[in-house]
Amino acid sequence: MWRCPRKVSTVLCIHEPLCQPEDCSGHGACVEGSCECHKGWMGLACDTLTCQAPACGDHGVCTQYGCVCDAGWVGSNCSEGRQHLES
Repeated sequence: MWRCPRKVSTVLCIHEPLCQPEDCSGHGACVEGSCECHKGWMGLACDTLTCQAPACGDHGVCTQYGCVCDAGWVGSNCSEGRQHLES
């Protein structure tokens, strides 16, 4: 707390704007009041995976690294069965 000899203070406090949430959901860094998301995350609070259901179809799971395909399935969206690729 500042003690000032007059009623009007000459102390000016300046701080960097905060992000909401401050830790960017644990998936980014707060820079000048905006979250800069780590790879694989998006949104104002870095709380949304970049691949969203149904992006990985019925044969994969969306993770921060992209689609992780079930055994026997490949492709960016897990739509190609390996048996079709080997033929």
